[in-house]
Amino acid sequence: MQKTGLLFIPFSAIHQLGSRFRGLGTRITTIFPGLQYDLSNAQIELSASNYGVAATFSALGFGLFISIFLGIISLIRQFKFPIPVLLPLLSFMVVSIALFLLHIYYPRILSKSVAIKIDRGLVFATRYMLIQVSSGIPLYQTLANVADGDYGQVSREFRKAVSRRVPAQPSQLLLRIWL
Repeated sequence: MQKTGLLFIPFSAIHQLGSRFRGLGTRITTIFPGLQYDLSNAQIELSASNYGVAATFSALGFGLFISIFLGIISLIRQFKFPIPVLLPLLSFMVVSIALFLLHIYYPRILSKSVAIKIDRGLVFATRYMLIQVSSGIPLYQTLANVADGDYGQVSREFRKAVSRRVPAQPSQLLLRIWL
């Protein structure tokens, strides 16, 4: 199952919502232009407009839930007049805006953690590659060994690159495509 972060909406429904509310998604991507880059770095395979629409509806859903919950509590506790009306309304607005911003910035947070994981394993993977290549092992085999190794996120990225290679293709072309 595809991960969608903190979204309240399941992955299967995100594409349907995104196609129905394409205009809203386009506006969100113009306001947050780096969203597609953050999504690809966080390895969330959604378009920025679909993710923006899903983030909007997820935040509105959470805000509505909190608003109803606080409205029921204020009625049960029998607060005086302005509180049973203002508390749910203000809570809806604050929670919806806060969760929308959290949903929008969540891929950036994830991509930073992926970058940190890559930085941790990269030194050891490059040292291993240097030893392998200087020993006379072909470059592609070295890349495949790192992909099969235990270098965390680096091994996962190498696996993607190795799986994309066509056997008749030179390894140097693989590096150009990968970079």
